[in-house]
Amino acid sequence: MKTLSLHQPWASLISLRVKTIETRSWSTKYRGPLAIHAAKKQPPDLWANVFHDDGPDLQHPDLERYYEPLECGDGVTWCYRWTGPLGAVVATCELVACERTEYSATCIDVGEQGWAIQSIGHLPLIDPDQYPLGNFSAGRFVWLLANIEAIDPVPAKGHQGLWEWELPHCLAMTSMTQTGSAWRVRSAHGLVLDFTLDESDEAIEAARGFARKDQLNAYIIDLGTGTGSTVHPDGRIT
Repeated sequence: MKTLSLHQPWASLISLRVKTIETRSWSTKYRGPLAIHAAKKQPPDLWANVFHDDGPDLQHPDLERYYEPLECGDGVTWCYRWTGPLGAVVATCELVACERTEYSATCIDVGEQGWAIQSIGHLPLIDPDQYPLGNFSAGRFVWLLANIEAIDPVPAKGHQGLWEWELPHCLAMTSMTQTGSAWRVRSAHGLVLDFTLDESDEAIEAARGFARKDQLNAYIIDLGTGTGSTVHPDGRIT
């Protein structure tokens, strides 16, 4: 399964479905299942003064569960140390788009999925709540993530770029059991259809239908293995 390593707390913010857009200095043509890996580097300690601060300066309130408060001995200063997962895969999701930051636009509400199915032409619409959680400066790329699922941390050694992680069999079976499906078809605009194990032909035809209609690639995801295939507008599958 394709995997992306991030430093903490960003990896956990994705697993919490708070961060639904990753920003990078490089792009990828890959679309499909993606695992989120937390790098092993310990995040810096956070500090707070009981007289001047309401608490540590967290990127999001949901991160509080991952920080242990340590009193520093003077009665007024507290150190907050990261105790969350490190060196482990913490979530799975789908990478559904990758565009230059300057080819994106801000919207007020992107709905429950956390990213916008709507677009202006080919411009993805960005929830303004995402801007503090990434570097959206010109020349960089936005990676839009969907169907984020937190998992119990699975220890793994990270790598730069996109790298391959062998999806544990128990996770693959859990995905199939929870969805009741074996195949997932996704259009370039985020429409999703699920199919049972014996409906592989129907899944292929649905993906080809999406690709022909949109004149954009569609995707077939094997929920049993976490791997995916690209269906092109001309019907080719790669």
